[in-house]
Amino acid sequence: MKLAILIIHGVSHHGNNYADNTIELLKKRYTKMGGASIDLIAESVVWSPLIEPTEKKLWNNMTQGGAEMDFTRLRRFFINFLGEAIAYQPVLGRKDLYDKIHGEIKRTLTKLAHHDSAGPNAPLCVIAHSLGSVIMSNFMWDLQKTPVGETSLERGETFKWYFTMGSPLAIWNLRFSDFSTPISPENWINFYDKDDIFGFPLSNLNQQYNKLVIDKEIDVGNILVNWNPLSHMCYWTDGDVINTIVDYLIKI
Repeated sequence: MKLAILIIHGVSHHGNNYADNTIELLKKRYTKMGGASIDLIAESVVWSPLIEPTEKKLWNNMTQGGAEMDFTRLRRFFINFLGEAIAYQPVLGRKDLYDKIHGEIKRTLTKLAHHDSAGPNAPLCVIAHSLGSVIMSNFMWDLQKTPVGETSLERGETFKWYFTMGSPLAIWNLRFSDFSTPISPENWINFYDKDDIFGFPLSNLNQQYNKLVIDKEIDVGNILVNWNPLSHMCYWTDGDVINTIVDYLIKI
């Protein structure tokens, strides 16, 4: 039996191989816990290159002519985080970037659904960080509303586990007076660090989220960052995150 894992980054994905260490740690832990009879087939979505040229152009325009700005590294981070969130959001009937990013997710699901990969009916686990959790939630919302795809996996019908890390979805849901309706995986575990100002608990958004989401507060990062907002970037290889994910997957 095979299990499909789709991983999607948020801000600052650190290259196309950003998920390699996470995948390796998951497989090692899974084997150690006695899950060797099931193959974990993982693929990562890389979407930030779709917007990076525009971000660079914006920064270059803002710094032309010797304009002075303090806290330049912090400004660049906000361009990455807030800029990507704003650019991704459809506006005035245009969904160019929205559709392109969702196209990358669709291509990754199709790759996982191939018979030489996880297969068309493989159980699906999604691991999403930061803005990636918003993107994936939007994608699954659209897919559950209008199913498309040649296989059960591609149509989201085998969506078993959703693991979100440092998710700003609570803020994103301010667009709705009732904080919206969640998507429908069978299980949803939301990791957040109390020092991560971009990651929020989700279970108390409304009754629907409360019935579905299990929030897990954890402490990620080393002694240099685990007490401050930089912890936002440290979920990927955290032992508590890896162990908790495997604890759920091993029950299949």
